[in-house]
Amino acid sequence: RRMSDGGIAGLRIDISALKKAQVALKESQTRLNEAEKIAQLGCSDYNLVTNQPTWSSEAYSIFGLDPREAPPMGETYLAMVEPRDRERLHAAWVELNRGVKPEPIEYWITRPDGQSRLIHRDHDIILDKRGTPTRIVSTLQDVTEQRAAEQRSRELERLLIHSQKLEALGTMAGGMAHELNNILAPVLSLAKVALEDFPADSATRQDLEMVVVASQQARDLVRQVLAFGRKQTMEKRLI
Repeated sequence: RRMSDGGIAGLRIDISALKKAQVALKESQTRLNEAEKIAQLGCSDYNLVTNQPTWSSEAYSIFGLDPREAPPMGETYLAMVEPRDRERLHAAWVELNRGVKPEPIEYWITRPDGQSRLIHRDHDIILDKRGTPTRIVSTLQDVTEQRAAEQRSRELERLLIHSQKLEALGTMAGGMAHELNNILAPVLSLAKVALEDFPADSATRQDLEMVVVASQQARDLVRQVLAFGRKQTMEKRLI
């Protein structure tokens, strides 16, 4: 700076340490962004004193928003949340503003590109030395694929249990059918033999014929149950 006597005064400061710190901070931020991207886990920081939110890059990515824009707040944020989940999320916000940490919450959002994503959000309240809440820090994780995989796993487990039940039922049914077959065999055989003792127009013969038909139907049903229990196809051969 030029002085009143015509001279020039200058100030030189060694900022090597400052530049190293800035480079280290930038590298650390890059690694953090990469880790958040891999985990699909973003974070947000809401300053209760200034009412200013701050989002990480991955948080913007999860919501499909432009990081050059300010993070959505209030009604703008709720507009992205699907109607069925808005009341629960708003209730969590009320608890946070009261200084009470709510349980983690999951809710569906609709991104600007129309995609629906399931968000898992956890919160923590930062207090100052006097115990007054000053910030609300949240993690935001896209768990859409994770929950879908869990649902598929539960469905496969349900099908496996159902298959095991069917297998047990088949074993039990096969045993019962075998016993029933032993009971039906003499009924059917003796009914056929008894038919020969009565004339064609006899009422008793007609009754016995009904017994024979019913026994044959029961026998066929038992064979089907046996085939199911043994898990094999009945194959008839001429002998």
